[in-house]
Amino acid sequence: EIGYVDPEDDVESTIGFGVTADLGNITPDIALIADIFYWSKSYGESPYDISVSSLNINALAKWSFSPLSDKMTPFAAGGLGFQRNAVSTDWEYTDPFTGQKVKSDDSSSETAIVVVVEGGVDYVLSPTLTGFAKLRFCTGEFDYLGILVGAVYSLGK
Repeated sequence: EIGYVDPEDDVESTIGFGVTADLGNITPDIALIADIFYWSKSYGESPYDISVSSLNINALAKWSFSPLSDKMTPFAAGGLGFQRNAVSTDWEYTDPFTGQKVKSDDSSSETAIVVVVEGGVDYVLSPTLTGFAKLRFCTGEFDYLGILVGAVYSLGK
């Protein structure tokens, strides 16, 4: 999957990508899915260079609604995951006492439990390939809203 991600705070929008696995159905309308999703953004605000990245590992229950056609089925999904965030900052300044340029950097990382909510539509492309488009909201250290598209290939039943 790939899509547009709009994180909270001062982090500007970026592109994210990931992989999705269909783990099978609990009931005819409810499936278990797992995904790994990553996004990062680097930007500079003189004299700082800032880099932010986020890796999510999620487990979701996906409820499929009544099909809109023989190929299109809307869905809603929700679940929990882990979010690993990293922030690094590099900066350069002139020491007022020595007049020399000084470079410095700082980095931190954190892991948080997140809640993920999605809504979208599946579209059957072939007997083994299903495309999807979805809107995702993820709460965590870095909340984000994403518009994602992708495809799931069926290995067999």
